[in-house]
Amino acid sequence: MTMAAEPIGDRVLRGIGFAVLTFGLFSASDATVKWLSADYSIFQILFFSTVTAFLPVGAFVMASGGLATVKPRYPGLVWLRSFLVTGTAIFTVLGFSFLPLTEGYAIIFSGPLIVTVMSVLFLKESVGWHRWAAVFVGFLGVLVMLRPGFQEISFGHVCALIATTLFAASNIVLRRMGRGENIGALLIILLVSTLIVTGPVMAAVWTTPTLPHLATMCLAGLFAGSAQIFLVAAFREAPVAAVTPFQYTQMIWAVVLGYLLFGDRPHFFTMTGAAIVIASGLYLLWRESRAEERARP
Repeated sequence: MTMAAEPIGDRVLRGIGFAVLTFGLFSASDATVKWLSADYSIFQILFFSTVTAFLPVGAFVMASGGLATVKPRYPGLVWLRSFLVTGTAIFTVLGFSFLPLTEGYAIIFSGPLIVTVMSVLFLKESVGWHRWAAVFVGFLGVLVMLRPGFQEISFGHVCALIATTLFAASNIVLRRMGRGENIGALLIILLVSTLIVTGPVMAAVWTTPTLPHLATMCLAGLFAGSAQIFLVAAFREAPVAAVTPFQYTQMIWAVVLGYLLFGDRPHFFTMTGAAIVIASGLYLLWRESRAEERARP
């Protein structure tokens, strides 16, 4: 007697649940790091959190095929993507050090817009006028948030924009690799690259942490490492088009955590601009998923 196959809808719902948990954990990690950045260098925080992230990530890799999965099939591209994501983490934390969580996330959510532009420049992908219109509207949303000429563009804004651009570039590299790369290689080499970059700088700006602060740094790493695992699980259970939109739940977490931990109240223009950017990103995702469906035999 054979067991009935699990309904596809159940798997998609489970994938969405993993996605919600993933982005909640990423938000908790970002808020923790922002809180610590008042007393410690971001390089020291990222170093200790990355060391701790090896615990959940390493356990996941060993349970998913062992050390054989750590060997990259495209080593050059994997290392390039890893250093781009490391740069993303550094500039994201720098941005959050100077900006409220809501404002930082609102800018970072413009990533899909930049990915679309880069896909034309570097991957020679064809983008129709619908998607170009969404990109244009999305960047108008960024201008609503930044309000150049009405408020000063701060160092935090610049860092958030750099982080967004680096993350978009890392996605382009990931697209170039395709879906054949080992998950273990992507996860472990990312952590190693972060240690390579943050370690030497940390040594130069070292501040001896208190035990509670050291534990908090490690907690941020556990949040981020666990989020990486649940993200993989989400994409295994559900299509990209079903999982990706839930990244925008981070804005909810940003409002809640920003208010509880830092007393931040989101600005009207920040939320309005974020709504425009999110709508543009969702539209781009929908157009891309339709293009993929048409391309299937």
